[in-house]
Amino acid sequence: NGGVKIGKWDEINIGTIDKVSNMKLVGDLSFNGTNKLLNINKGSSLDVSGYSPANYTIDGNVYNNGLLDFTVRDYSREADDLLNILENYTADTNAVIALNVNPVAETSDVLRIMGDVKGTTKLLLKTSEVFEAQNKILFVEAPNDDVSTQSGFEVWRV
Repeated sequence: NGGVKIGKWDEINIGTIDKVSNMKLVGDLSFNGTNKLLNINKGSSLDVSGYSPANYTIDGNVYNNGLLDFTVRDYSREADDLLNILENYTADTNAVIALNVNPVAETSDVLRIMGDVKGTTKLLLKTSEVFEAQNKILFVEAPNDDVSTQSGFEVWRV
């Protein structure tokens, strides 16, 4: 994990207003320039699933109006992938994050956002089995979030 590094871009668009696209992240993503922005446009997706455990870093901002997917290629459903966003995360109307959750082990794939969070994101949880967890399970962590900006994560579908 982290053996591949994609870099020297100022802005990356996954899809456009009228074209859908999908991208697979296979290593860290570093930006060069002032924007440092990854756009996931409506209907498009970024696959961040790994071969357990994946640990990827995006060193810029993420704008999500599509799908950030931890579940595509994680055949083991280990619920142990980690994506670090080192700057801000902004969700638009169609923002969804799909995560693997293991309620027995009380683990989940985790999105860690080191900057501010804006907008509301729907969480699509894929469970390894039906079981009610006894404790809290961490899905998203944003230790530096500015509480004055509107943001939230809603469990949308299990």
